[in-house]
Amino acid sequence: MSNLKILGWDKKTKTLYRYIKEGDIFAFQIKIDLFGFGRILAKNPLGVSAEIFDIFESNPDDFLRNKDFDKMTTLFITILDAHSLFQEKLDTEWRIIAKDADYDNPYADVYTSINPIMKVMHNPDFSKKIEITKEEAVSTIKQFPWKDEFPRHHYHILELLIKCKPELFTLPLLNFMGFEKFISDTLSKSKK
Repeated sequence: MSNLKILGWDKKTKTLYRYIKEGDIFAFQIKIDLFGFGRILAKNPLGVSAEIFDIFESNPDDFLRNKDFDKMTTLFITILDAHSLFQEKLDTEWRIIAKDADYDNPYADVYTSINPIMKVMHNPDFSKKIEITKEEAVSTIKQFPWKDEFPRHHYHILELLIKCKPELFTLPLLNFMGFEKFISDTLSKSKK
């Protein structure tokens, strides 16, 4: 990442969809003192494909210090509704905190999402697809729910984080930006 431009959390509260670029690094607020992070992989007809990193910080600007962004561990790759998350702010705070003009997407040839109705898998920008059976699609999505091809909102990401990182959601559920009941209900369902 030789051309990383650090914006920080307070620089831009909104980013219009047309200005979101491949390689943009973002932060999202899970609770008052907990932030998650990710990177835009590509735009596609549903929004943007993004990787969610397996790192969480109490301050979004701490994430930008002394990190090798090319060696971050990815928790999952999914499709985000970029318009509602970054531009309209319908759920909670999602912000672009850094831009990398030289980003080279390592997932360009990897099938990262599945449309079970159309029976196809797509790469992040949907420029490549491969046909699969409906059974394969349903089975894969059951195992890896983040691959289901639809634009996700904040609560969808919380649901995926509950599956992948339940330790982030300790009781009592306080300060989760108004999502306490949703998280509680989702945790209850996941224990059944």
